[in-house]
Amino acid sequence: MDTKVRKGPPCKYQLLGLSASDKSALDAALERRDITGKAVEVWLSGKGIDWRQFNVNRHRRGDCGCSR
Repeated sequence: MDTKVRKGPPCKYQLLGLSASDKSALDAALERRDITGKAVEVWLSGKGIDWRQFNVNRHRRGDCGCSR
């Protein structure tokens, strides 16, 4: 029986489908507070991925259902 409480809605982070180098760059960007959620959204949009800034910011805060 799984007793772990999932926080928030499901997180798209795990489904982004990025290459290893792009995922590494994304992880580094998510750690930096001087890179805005909007900048991350625009960068991902250029790669054909739709991950809105409010979802990026929710993931950064740990308010999503992600199991990172």
